[in-house]
Amino acid sequence: MNKRTPFIAGNWKMYKTSSEAAETAGQLTSLVADTTDVDIMIAPAFTALDAVSKVIKASRVSLGAQNLYWENEGAYTGEVSASMLVSVGCHYVIIGHSERRQYFGETDASVNHKIRAAIKANLIPVVCVGETEEERDSGRTFSILDKQVKVCNTKSMIESSYIINNFIKKGIQVCVYMNPYYSLSEKGTI
Repeated sequence: MNKRTPFIAGNWKMYKTSSEAAETAGQLTSLVADTTDVDIMIAPAFTALDAVSKVIKASRVSLGAQNLYWENEGAYTGEVSASMLVSVGCHYVIIGHSERRQYFGETDASVNHKIRAAIKANLIPVVCVGETEEERDSGRTFSILDKQVKVCNTKSMIESSYIINNFIKKGIQVCVYMNPYYSLSEKGTI
């Protein structure tokens, strides 16, 4: 069995302008320049992806996006496709974050579509799973997490041959991140 490499991810949410993000990314790359025992990813706002990509290009830090839409192109105002993310240098994409589920109505079905789009574009999905405080308090944590982790086991995923239980066999990388809704602070950060 291969040893897993620890993964540190920073979701910058809706903070930092493009120039602020590039400056922060430059500071981070200097701080982690000699780090070799962990994988590091940062996910700035969409407007900063290009600037940050240029700053971290030759560093240990990888670029991630905070979301994507499953269609490659079309009349989807405000959405960003997997191919667009790849074109600015993204290697990762956060999918199913509790804020996307809570504030924008994202569902297990839409998460399923996004995972497939990410994998098809050779992006590594960082799939967020987590329960609400009410679900936790009622003892349903594991059933909720089980359902969310199995989101890839739907008929459409089977037909596409991206079954989560076979990801390792197929060499497909997926990161599952525990992201319960109640972990959000008053400012919306964890």
